[in-house]
Amino acid sequence: MRQAVVMAGGRGTRLAPLTDHCPKPLLPLGDRTILDCILEGLGDRQITISINYLGGMIRTHLGDSVTYVEEIGALGTAGSLALMARPAGAFIVMNGDIITDIDYDDLVNYHDDHCYDMTVAIQRHAIRVKYGVVNISDGRVMRIDEKPKHRFHINAGIYVLEPSVLEYVDGHYDMTDLIDACLSDNLRVGAYVMDCYWRDVGSHYDYKEAQDEKNK
Repeated sequence: MRQAVVMAGGRGTRLAPLTDHCPKPLLPLGDRTILDCILEGLGDRQITISINYLGGMIRTHLGDSVTYVEEIGALGTAGSLALMARPAGAFIVMNGDIITDIDYDDLVNYHDDHCYDMTVAIQRHAIRVKYGVVNISDGRVMRIDEKPKHRFHINAGIYVLEPSVLEYVDGHYDMTDLIDACLSDNLRVGAYVMDCYWRDVGSHYDYKEAQDEKNK
């Protein structure tokens, strides 16, 4: 059975005061919690939950249905991976505040088919500048782009890792550190472009948007 790890140990400070007495993954979303929605999407995979801040509430909510890894202090977005038993094969890692309908089977198959050491799910994202952008050269105005839209690919907070890359993780460690380490050693890091619903519920605005979308 494929394995998935949900990183649910953060304090969720940007969502205070909602997270003063409730871990972010347990905030309600419709008639369930954010974490319930994540686990439903992951399906019948073997689940490990990395907990720290108010982790006892997550244990109470999920009981013995999952395996837990408990951080002692803040270990960053990847540090707790060093505490878990080494998976037998490629496994999913994702942040505990992501709402998405990504096809996880397709993501893992993409990773396997391309023989990547690590795959980063990325999402298309656009930012519109609300002003006219002035392009200049040698002090002269060349043109003005009125309220241009800039498009990027952003890190979606969902990954597939080969067990071997866990050798890099030590102490406080972020997923960006792991990506950099893999790239520095010329490992194969793939990009899986998502074409589906995705929302990072990290701010009051995004949380409200996710609630509105769930209630439609």
